[in-house]
Amino acid sequence: MAILEAMKSGLPVVATRVGGVPATVEDGVTGTLVDSGDERALTRALAALIEHPASAAAMGAAGHTRARQEFSVEAMVAAYEATYRAGRPA
Repeated sequence: MAILEAMKSGLPVVATRVGGVPATVEDGVTGTLVDSGDERALTRALAALIEHPASAAAMGAAGHTRARQEFSVEAMVAAYEATYRAGRPA
């Protein structure tokens, strides 16, 4: 949930490639993914955001758009409606 909240807030995400995180964060687009336990990669990813604020802002904006389009309540309801409609006989 923290990742989705950050994306919804327009913040770039730095996270590890574990569980469902790679399905949520687009590496290089909405944030940066690093391998679990790789402290150096984590440090580099955070430093890159600080050193390149325009890239950080672009990732944050892309994350905001993705959160709104794919993970919002409205998107979830639309997906459920589509699923139910697809199951109806013609």
